Amino acid sequence: MITFIISLAVLILGYLFYGRFVERIFGPDDRVTPAEAPCLFTLRQRYCI
Repeated sequence: MITFIISLAVLILGYLFYGRFVERIFGPDDRVTPAEAPCLFTLRQRYCI
């Protein structure tokens, strides 16, 4: 039972610390995403303003 509790604590701490690490390394930036860009789709080409 103690092993289960320790592994649960390690899992939660790993989630918190790894989440902060990944957010710091691969954090969001200010680029415009394709969903936000105004585009017109036609059958032949894609026009983005």
